[in-house]
Amino acid sequence: MIKMYLPILTYHRLLEENPSQAIDPKRISVSAGQFRAHLRWLKRLGYQTVSLADYPERLRNHQPFPSKSFAITFDDGYEDVLTLGLPILQEMGFTAAVFAVPGEFGGLNRWDDGKARLMTEDQLRRLQKAGITIGAHTCSHVHLPQVSSDIAQREIAESKMKLEQTLGQAVTLFAYPYGEYNEAAEEAVRGTGFHAAFATDRAPREHDKHLFHLRRVVIFPRTNVWEILWKVQQWYPAYQDWKTNRWGGGAVGRHIMIVSPHRPIAPSPYRPIALWLPVIIWAAFIFYLSSIPHLRFLPNHWDFLVRKIGHLGVYGILARLLARALTGSTLWSWKKIFMWSLVLTMLYACTDEFHQSFVPGRSATVHDVLIDSAGAWLALGLRP
Repeated sequence: MIKMYLPILTYHRLLEENPSQAIDPKRISVSAGQFRAHLRWLKRLGYQTVSLADYPERLRNHQPFPSKSFAITFDDGYEDVLTLGLPILQEMGFTAAVFAVPGEFGGLNRWDDGKARLMTEDQLRRLQKAGITIGAHTCSHVHLPQVSSDIAQREIAESKMKLEQTLGQAVTLFAYPYGEYNEAAEEAVRGTGFHAAFATDRAPREHDKHLFHLRRVVIFPRTNVWEILWKVQQWYPAYQDWKTNRWGGGAVGRHIMIVSPHRPIAPSPYRPIALWLPVIIWAAFIFYLSSIPHLRFLPNHWDFLVRKIGHLGVYGILARLLARALTGSTLWSWKKIFMWSLVLTMLYACTDEFHQSFVPGRSATVHDVLIDSAGAWLALGLRP
């Protein structure tokens, strides 16, 4: 029997501008532009969102969704999901689920920095009318493993009751605050009448066997368009678990989760290597090619054509690798990443031409630098 797993992306806040440390100290927000880029890229590649409303029933009946299906969720119920997120979802023809905190309607996220506005009851109903699935996230965003079973039971039951009174329909989906739970919390969710409950990255991989701790993938400010494609793949949870177990972080799939998207996690010391080593290797490869005396591929004018096309290609790849490294190393906007990737590529092209002036049978030319720059410009312009 095929193991069932639906990629489910977990967002929190959306901001008009790129999030800074001051605005988003817990590093769980993305800009509206970044959110649009994520969805536009996936849509271009043929991916479609599915509603989670009937997902528990499909799991029980072992009815998988079509390939290239994924789901989007928003935790906490921030106002900007309505003002910024809904128009983008509608633009792309996508849907989502929002897990709201009904005891804090219209208030601030006091469990976090206390500065972000949450949706009111009327705003949540507007989302519901737009086809967004609404689920519960406890009544006041308590950390369930850290409260008594009585408090956990009350928080879970009241969140369901208040949301059903607000929306006028059954609320059957639940998401654990901080993605963390224990056996008492799971039992309370089951006993309250929810059909399924969602955790985050450390939950087990098989959805059909774990209806009350369904795994989701958390999206962070550094998640770029290439990483978003990885995160909707069926193999991504296995890769994530392998990376966690290899680089530290504890066991995966325990009943008490030990990592939360709201808690800062020390970045892996290997991340800079993974980001910048490909840049260094590719730059060294270019240097090697330019060090070969009297380099020729084909006779006459065909050799000239092949070499100029080669210039476009190798420097286009260098620019893309630089953009990837800068995206993963900074919180810069794409405009700034584009500019610096192009500038660094052009500088390297100039130094490479200077180097070629000392190689027998090679010469430094301005038009080669222009061709190299054009390759970088074209490659960066292909950003999804």
